[in-house]
Amino acid sequence: MKTKNYLRLILNCWLANCLGLAALPALAAAEQTASYKDWYMFSERDAKGVKHCILMAGGNGIKEAFFVDSYPGGYSTVFFEEFNPSGGKYVTTTTDEFIFQFDDGQQTSFDDVRTMIESRKGQTYRPWAVLNEASSADAINLMRSATTVSVLRRTPASRTPALVYKFSLAGFTALFLKASEWCGFDANRIPRK
Repeated sequence: MKTKNYLRLILNCWLANCLGLAALPALAAAEQTASYKDWYMFSERDAKGVKHCILMAGGNGIKEAFFVDSYPGGYSTVFFEEFNPSGGKYVTTTTDEFIFQFDDGQQTSFDDVRTMIESRKGQTYRPWAVLNEASSADAINLMRSATTVSVLRRTPASRTPALVYKFSLAGFTALFLKASEWCGFDANRIPRK
């Protein structure tokens, strides 16, 4: 139970920062939650009342997480974020380039991943690897049939991609179908931006 509460806290902080939500009290409790195999999902409304369904797979002690944030109409964002709850050093840096690779490269890889940097009051924190929105629908369709997604990074010093973390996709399809019910979109017709 502690893990789910911790996940909710992390996701609430992500929603507040990434979606620009003004008030954390409005995010105190998820409207709906579900988990299946290696994935966890919840739905919440932002400050404008728009319902979001957020799916995530947590990594090594919740140090890394792979997310899909779905909006009404089915528009979705796919991204990776490294957390650091213990205060240790981050693996990723703000100068890294990221690649999302499915089934160890046996299926498509996406290298059109933007690095976004979270900062507060002039202090730079961790990078977020966000897949280009035009590729999100293709990536989600692939996530429904693949077994793993790996996050690779290229550093300025070494242009050879190195594994950051590999996430299991076990349970993703079932929860994505549930997200389509909760957030009112057709899981088989994900729009492209």
